[in-house]
Amino acid sequence: EHDEHGEHEEHDGHLHSAYDSLSVESEVPLDPRRLMAFLDSRPEGLYRIKGYVDFGAADTRNKYTVHAVGRFLRFSPELWTPGEPRLSRLVLIGAGIDAPRLSKELTACAQDAPHTYADEHSMWGVLRYVQEPQDNERL
Repeated sequence: EHDEHGEHEEHDGHLHSAYDSLSVESEVPLDPRRLMAFLDSRPEGLYRIKGYVDFGAADTRNKYTVHAVGRFLRFSPELWTPGEPRLSRLVLIGAGIDAPRLSKELTACAQDAPHTYADEHSMWGVLRYVQEPQDNERL
């Protein structure tokens, strides 16, 4: 017999994980509007999202690092490095989350036609969460 230590809680004599994690990867670029709709409606139990996203034609130069904790959300554009595979990879962590449903909803954020032209408004929702460098920052 051994003791379980770490991220676990006991309920009614049964040991349950105190958190669930889910990894989602997509080789198809994500639609920025669909991803923002997903993020805006994320459930309370989903308290951490991290990774990076490929928005395809909406921004061919950059991948976007995603950092969400609770209701906090930040995107950071980073240039793709030559030869780097263009894909999105996100890890979601929460308690009592419906991982299969969240995975399905995130997969549904993929662009229908990833190689088509993206209108200039498609990134507006994402760009609201990009922190601009401060002009008055000093080292």
